[in-house]
Formats: sequence, structure tokens, C-alpha cells
Amino acid sequence: MPKVASEIRVSDFLSPRNREWFECLSDLYMNRITIEPSAAASMLEENGKLLSSGGMKYLADILDSTSTSVGWEYHVKAIKENRKRHGLLEMADMVKRCMASNTPTEEILSNIKSRVSKFDDAKGAKTTSIKDNLGLVVKSLETTSKRNGIQSGFEFIDRVTGGWQKGELIIIAGRPGMGKSVIAKDFAEKSDRPVLYFSLEMSKAELIKRQISSASGVDFEAIRTSCIKGNDWEKIIESSKKLWDSKIRYNDSGTLTIDELCAITESEAIEHGIEMVVVDYLQLVYSNTRENREREVANMSRRLKSLARDLDISVICLSQLNRDCEKRVPQIPRLADLRESGAIEQDADIVAFLYRPWIYDKDANPREAKFIIAKSRNTRTGIVPLLFYGNNQVFKSGETEDDPIWPV
Repeated sequence: MPKVASEIRVSDFLSPRNREWFECLSDLYMNRITIEPSAAASMLEENGKLLSSGGMKYLADILDSTSTSVGWEYHVKAIKENRKRHGLLEMADMVKRCMASNTPTEEILSNIKSRVSKFDDAKGAKTTSIKDNLGLVVKSLETTSKRNGIQSGFEFIDRVTGGWQKGELIIIAGRPGMGKSVIAKDFAEKSDRPVLYFSLEMSKAELIKRQISSASGVDFEAIRTSCIKGNDWEKIIESSKKLWDSKIRYNDSGTLTIDELCAITESEAIEHGIEMVVVDYLQLVYSNTRENREREVANMSRRLKSLARDLDISVICLSQLNRDCEKRVPQIPRLADLRESGAIEQDADIVAFLYRPWIYDKDANPREAKFIIAKSRNTRTGIVPLLFYGNNQVFKSGETEDDPIWPV
């Protein structure tokens, strides 16, 4: 039973009766009860499922018609094969319905890929010894030691994280006004890698104006209101020449579903070699499901993590925090403040908060900011001090000691 249970699950059975019997046998095994027909029948009867499962006659018929000479592996393989075939038939029906209702092809393709990926699930994973994997791990260490992650542009953030690693989901969260979009723009600019930036709140023009301000040093408000004077034009023209070769690609579609976002990313990765994606921000992405918002957000964070892993890219996703942090003093964010879903914390490889004390205390230094790395799956956590220059919409490194990284 343990070998069978490690290979298949209840949902692999197409017949409701077979599902009930397998679930019953699994329960007997987990409760250390000897697996025999009478014990199974008693458990089903206690749970009110004996009649719906076909009773002892159904079990007897299965036992009589099932060959035991071929071994359990043969039957497990047959069950898996039937499940996959059934899944393909369901997928074909889904495609027909979508085509009939004029569903966008990107959404259909994304749906297909999502369903196909579920065919080979964790139940099919094999347990292996250390010697089976040691060579691969050492080779991986040798490869990664020769390259750093994608640089954030902030030395001390990179000291903590090692740079943004491919295959990882990085969540950057904060309350409104903290500068999440600004620091995401900074990360994209300073990465010097092909970046796909999904801006669901601001237009491409607004983002580029911020880039011009930070690159030229011209006051952002003057650029935003077109009140440009004196030699500021020369600074703008000079900085524009540098921005001309920017590797950032913007998508400012205001109403993207998670399927559309993933499909666009896959296409851009193929055509333009995208290495990093920025999503600004998670709560503005639409779900393709009709569940409660917490489940929708959980599904989207899982999809983003899968996207990072499948395409071998870094995904930086901005997220809002709930108001709970504003009910305490100081209002420093915690992981529990992540809005709408604890699944965000679970799926993310890194969770960082952007915090500016001046937002709550006008006597504080308006430039003071903290980049709080509250969770990091593969590195340490810490607080990195930054400085916020609102007039140029840019963050810069804070203290300049050897290691200005404080523990969380």
C-alpha cells in the first residue's frame, strides 16, 4: 500500500466508486488497520458510503476481474494513463468551447499549458539517493558561482540577496505612497538585462517621465507639468540618448488577466530574451476564476512562481499591504500584513517591504527609507537603509559603512 499511495492519489480514479474504495483503503493504512475486505466494508458503512461505493459485491467483482500476476506497477500505470487520456479529452472539449465563444488564443494556449503541466504531478516523483544527485548539485554550484543574480543596483540589497535569482518570485510590498513603483523602476533600470514591465496603474508615458527625471536630475514635477526651463532641456536630451538603449519593454494594459500576463511573458521571453519581469501590481491583475478574492490572489501568486520557474526568469511583483500595520506604532510592516492572501508569503522566494517613516511622522527625515527583507528562502533577512529623492523619483543607497545591514 505505501508504494501505491506514493504513486497515485484519489483524484486519479475516474470512477466515483473506485475513488471511494481507494480513499477507504488509504485511511485504513494511515490508521494502521489491517487492509482486508471486511475492514474496508466496515469503514465505508461507518461513513455512510457503503451503498454508493457498490458494497461488497462491487469489491468482489473487482477482485475477480483483476489480474494479480502482472504486479501493482502495471495497474498504477494503467490508472495514470486513463487519467491523462481523460484529461486530454476534457482539454479538447475546453478548446472547442473557447473557440466557439471567441476566447483569445493567448488565453486558450495558457490554459492548455496549465492543464498539461498538471498531468505530471508530484506523485510521479521518484525518491533518489544522495549519490544520484550529488554530481548535479556540485555542477550547479560551480555554474552559479561563476555568475551572480541579476543586480538590483543597490550594493547592500545584493549583499543580502545575491541579486535576483532566475526562477524566483520576489514580492515587494508596502502601503500606498511608499515608493514601490519607483524602486521597481530603479531595479529594472539598473539590472542591465532585458526586462518586461507590466504597469497596470500608470501609463508608459508616466513611467518614462520618471525615468527621464531620475536620469537627468530634472525635477519630476517640472517634467510632469511640462514646465521645463533653462538648460533643463539639454539635460533631458542628453539623458534621453542614454535611455534610448534601455532594455526595458513596457506593457501598460490596464486590464490583464493572469492567463494573458503569462502568455505575453512567454511570448516576450521567446522573442526578446526577457530575463526579468516586473508586475505593478498584483492586486490589479484579474483572475480567470470566480472564487473569493483570497483564493484568486493565491492562484495568481502560484502562477507567477510557476512562470519564474518554467521560463527561468526573475519575477518581481509589487503588492499592497492591508491597513493592520497602520494600527500600531511604529507602523513597520510584517508578513502578516500581506493583503488578501497568506499564499503570497508561501509562494514567494523573497518578501521585502518598503517603509518610509515620514509617511506617518512628518517630523521624520522625508528621505529616510528602509528596504526590509522579511523572508528569504535561500539567503539571510535584513534591513537595508535607503534614501528617497521624490523630486527625481529615485532611491539611492543609504548609509555607507562596510555593512549597513540590520537584522529584522
